[in-house]
Amino acid sequence: MTKRIIAAAVALAFLAAGCGDDGASPIGPGGAGAPTPDDLGETTSEILENLADGSLDPGDLDDLMENAQDLAESFGASGSGTVSINGDTIAFTSELCFGGQGDFTIDGPGVTSDGSAVWVSIDHSQDSRAEMAEFMDEELITTVYGDADPIVDSNISLDYGRTELFGGSIDGQPSFNASAGTLGQEDMAISIDGQTASGSGSATDFNGVVGDFDDRFDFTFSAGCS
Repeated sequence: MTKRIIAAAVALAFLAAGCGDDGASPIGPGGAGAPTPDDLGETTSEILENLADGSLDPGDLDDLMENAQDLAESFGASGSGTVSINGDTIAFTSELCFGGQGDFTIDGPGVTSDGSAVWVSIDHSQDSRAEMAEFMDEELITTVYGDADPIVDSNISLDYGRTELFGGSIDGQPSFNASAGTLGQEDMAISIDGQTASGSGSATDFNGVVGDFDDRFDFTFSAGCS
């Protein structure tokens, strides 16, 4: 469930970007009061409830935005891997790496053989509805995933030009994406063995730089945490 908690934090952090409290102070990495996964799960659930009933406190979202980086760093085991796609072989390291209990997540900077910067994100998770309900409202779970149990997600993204964990895709640069799981996509297959993962599939360039939306780009990858 680690990936889902972090993803929820990041999504809410971006939502907060335009409406936060400028006076809020971030909590330093590893410092007293730094957020734990359980803390963030509770906070995320409360914020989602406030969003639903209209009692949103912008300060809460600002705090979540400022502390999301600290939470990500708390799962920052070292990791590395390679991805091959569209003629590029990308070697990458990690700023975020986690593997265990069938879940796997790695996010980090990479570089192609010609020196181009690429941000690599690979994740896989499988959670029961009961686990998801620990930090998401049941109505929201049903809206997103229907009646699925367990809920499975596998994703890979390769954002050329991006160099930061919370950055986005770059205009004029490819942004390859593929996924599989409960929501019905079958763009990739992934095999998890403890803290290592490997897989293959076909991706779309969402930025339309090297191909139209219907064009597919075969890829393979392997990665691990330590």
